[in-house]
Amino acid sequence: MTLVIYAGKYGTTERYAQWIAKELRADLYPLYRVTGKTLLRYDTVIYGGAVYNGAIQGIRFLKKHLAELKARRLILFTVGLTMPGDEAAFHAMLDRNLSPEEQEGLRAYHFLGAVRFKKLNPKEKLMLWLLKSSIAKKDRRSPVEADLLEYYNGELDYADKSYVRDLVKEARGGG
Repeated sequence: MTLVIYAGKYGTTERYAQWIAKELRADLYPLYRVTGKTLLRYDTVIYGGAVYNGAIQGIRFLKKHLAELKARRLILFTVGLTMPGDEAAFHAMLDRNLSPEEQEGLRAYHFLGAVRFKKLNPKEKLMLWLLKSSIAKKDRRSPVEADLLEYYNGELDYADKSYVRDLVKEARGGG
């Protein structure tokens, strides 16, 4: 049996978790409804966490229950504004959140998220403003960085169901 758990603030991580759970016919729970005891009922656990300022949402839960999780197939997915394929940025974020020992045997994926500027709290708005200021000084920008400058104070939504394909394949044992 497979369990998909997610933690996020604005719904994009939940959307990805729903797509994955539907494809795998898996149970789906928000992190706040999961206990260590819940994990024991599943062979495969897929954990999705939104990334804010480099921190994976709910990472403490994952770390606290790592022993139980490592006894199962554990797959992590993160959702944020790092471009898929930017392995250096993705691995740097993983390294900030998990030690090399904690990453051992862990399969991890990253999916592009969304930003709804009007929904951000003051701290998040400040962080995004600082990011925007940093991006504005660059000579070369990624497509996401260019969009952040162009649509600042608006909405950006990069969520795409096709991103979950490889994760689903792996969860089925074909990865």
